[in-house]
Amino acid sequence: MRPRARSARGGVDTHAIAEMTKRIDLETVRTRMKQNAADITPQMEKAAAVLFAQPDDVALLSMRELATRADLAPSTFLRLARVLGFSGYPQLRNVFVERLRQSANIYSPRAAQLQRHDGESSETALVKKLFTVTIANIEQAFDRNPPQELIRIVALLERARRIYLLGQRSSYPIVFFFHYVFKLFSAKSVLVEDVGGTFADDLRYIGADDVLFAISFRPYTRTAIIAADYAASHSCPVVAMTDSEVSPLNLRAAHTIFVDPSTPSFFDSIAAPVTVIAAMLELLVARGGEAAIANVRISEDQLNKFAAYWGANSAPRRPERRNKRRGVRASERS
Repeated sequence: MRPRARSARGGVDTHAIAEMTKRIDLETVRTRMKQNAADITPQMEKAAAVLFAQPDDVALLSMRELATRADLAPSTFLRLARVLGFSGYPQLRNVFVERLRQSANIYSPRAAQLQRHDGESSETALVKKLFTVTIANIEQAFDRNPPQELIRIVALLERARRIYLLGQRSSYPIVFFFHYVFKLFSAKSVLVEDVGGTFADDLRYIGADDVLFAISFRPYTRTAIIAADYAASHSCPVVAMTDSEVSPLNLRAAHTIFVDPSTPSFFDSIAAPVTVIAAMLELLVARGGEAAIANVRISEDQLNKFAAYWGANSAPRRPERRNKRRGVRASERS
């Protein structure tokens, strides 16, 4: 067992422990598991399996919550921590917290990994794997979010006075797509942005009759969590789209849509989240009645007046005019 760090006065040197913990990663914990195998009971083995199978849960949940989910006594995790050389469970948990904190820097290692391929066949395999995983994520989204649950969420959105849509950074195009299509048949969506530093301003009048629809995937955007807390403090229900049961957004939500955006690439994909959004919009229109159809017609008329799309009302190109001038010049030269 690893000895505890002690100060000059003989007590436990908490600063030294913090420094030692800071240098420990999951691989070190695994190594200590092997080194202390003789001291680890079957119950501790179950606890260790939970630690490595659900590292995010370890970082985000309390020891009691984690033990309840694993159907183990909390003291099992404490005993395991001490066998592994930690002064207590919080010091062991700090290893997992630090891992989660560092996971925000996940892009450069993955980008470097993509470049470790060998020739054209390997590149073809990369592309094929990405398509395969993305399709699997879409199918998994359907399995994890039964249609009845989506219908309940859509019903909540229907009843809302206003729907506040929040997605920052890579989640922004997902909420923008919802906002763009939804405005074709409804005027009650509010896209929460940060133009000119006005992020808080967009949420100022949120209330119990509204819904905040917030989207964030790991690494979770800080402002999305702050907004969810603010909405809850004003009795506004939160609908979340995120990737894990222990996502901080899920822990604050009344309803959650679970979608896995991960890919073999260095950056995750919005394909599966946007597919779920498309299904929600489909349900909203299908349930919208004559009012939704009338609003779509109004939107079409308004867009036609602005000649928003290329078509009969678009300004014509002028190749004939240029050809005519060339013809005149040619006749003059002759």
